[in-house]
Amino acid sequence: MNTNICKCSLGKQNTQGNSCPDLMQIAKRLIIVPKFKADGTVNEFANIAAVTKAALQAKFDAADIDDRFFPLSELKNVEDLRGDTVFEEFTDRSKVKVDENKRNFVGYIINQGSILFDKIKAWGCQEFGVYIIDKNSNFVYNTDSTLVKVQPIAVDANSWDIKLIKATDTEVEKIMISFDFAQNMRDENLRYLAAEDLDFDGLDTGDVYALYDVNGVVSAISTTGFTMTLTTDYGLPVKNLLITDFAVYNTTTAAAVTIVTMTETADGVYAFTFTAQTQSDVLQLTPTKSRYDFADVVSVAITIP
Repeated sequence: MNTNICKCSLGKQNTQGNSCPDLMQIAKRLIIVPKFKADGTVNEFANIAAVTKAALQAKFDAADIDDRFFPLSELKNVEDLRGDTVFEEFTDRSKVKVDENKRNFVGYIINQGSILFDKIKAWGCQEFGVYIIDKNSNFVYNTDSTLVKVQPIAVDANSWDIKLIKATDTEVEKIMISFDFAQNMRDENLRYLAAEDLDFDGLDTGDVYALYDVNGVVSAISTTGFTMTLTTDYGLPVKNLLITDFAVYNTTTAAAVTIVTMTETADGVYAFTFTAQTQSDVLQLTPTKSRYDFADVVSVAITIP
């Protein structure tokens, strides 16, 4: 229930409107932000100057998933509406405001299926908020009582409802995203950074991007080499990586292994040679590249025969 129905402590405020029209528009994209960072502190920017392309991309590519931001694809048919205010009405027909009700959000990601559906659905019951990119690429956020901090707009995680809507003869396949913003989310604390004041475009996937999960399958293992095939969860090869994008580590001896050569023999298929290793030693391959999460590849145990 909203506890700020009456702002008695603030009293009266002046009511002159802005001479320039407000530019906040309908949402086109969400950036999911965990409530807490890996170190336990709250995820937020200290001020608007801290919201930069470099700062955001560092979050998108963060090595620790608990430090990462998670942009979603562009949304269609968005509705962002607050429910009807709840009043108690008395027999004399007077009424008293009880609750401002929650704000509900609904949007659709088109031409996506069960794999992305599963990834988005997994966010249910976690503590998180969202930054919003509107249709004009403005960056919409929540602020605090000081009106300085840039905070995610809190989501009621228990309301997170994701549905896969199958294609029909007249409609494309889509994922429906529906949720309520947190009960204590106050519309008066919503702010935006105008697109013209940003050094990035939130609707451009070159600037704002999520990561692909990458799977690795090892083959042709010998004392001096192996081959690793890298594909995304969608079955696409991870192409054009360089030898400098890889590191090999011997977990048995706790020592780095020098890569002598790396050749991409086919799209996403990488053949490595390295200094000779001992039979039964276990190696670990660590690729590093922006826009990809290689955690599953790193977990592949490469046992020397």
